[in-house]
Amino acid sequence: MRVADASPKEPWTWRENHNMTALDGAFDFGTVAPGSYIFGANLNFSSQDGPYYRKAFFPGTGERAEAGIVEVGAGESVANLRFFLPPDSPPPTVSLNVTVLGFDGKPIPTANVIAADRMWENSVTNLTAMTDETGRGTVVLRAGNRYDILAYENLADFSQACAEPQLVEANETLKPVVLKVSHHFGNCLQFRKRE
Repeated sequence: MRVADASPKEPWTWRENHNMTALDGAFDFGTVAPGSYIFGANLNFSSQDGPYYRKAFFPGTGERAEAGIVEVGAGESVANLRFFLPPDSPPPTVSLNVTVLGFDGKPIPTANVIAADRMWENSVTNLTAMTDETGRGTVVLRAGNRYDILAYENLADFSQACAEPQLVEANETLKPVVLKVSHHFGNCLQFRKRE
């Protein structure tokens, strides 16, 4: 549970309470300060592609912007909230061709391509692929989901370089993506475009 007007980019505004659900799925936060709150759940699941960490917000969405606001006044209690998980996405079936280019604009063989699904909070197993000798690789995505597609290269000096993510909406008519290495470190997900 987090205060509704907390800014994701300003941790000092976060006022949160954490609790575990009981075996029947019930939860109770006890006494909280009056205010507006957003309820979220973080769930560990497993799938045929490996484990993933899923986010969900009250009353039943995977998007924070669609979360319901729960108002709690002084001396008030809120009971019988019904929290439904949003539907799961299907297994990966949509192929995306990705070409990874180096700082010099030449194709990079054995670059790592990562598809970070925006449906999951901190995906334990992102969808991945490796490029071939022509710098091309294919990553298979879940239809209808949105991904940040990025890549990194292991350099000869044991450091890494990465390409900034491109947002892709997985559908049957995906155009190939070209990623160019642009930073001298391994994780470019911090540069993803916010909406």
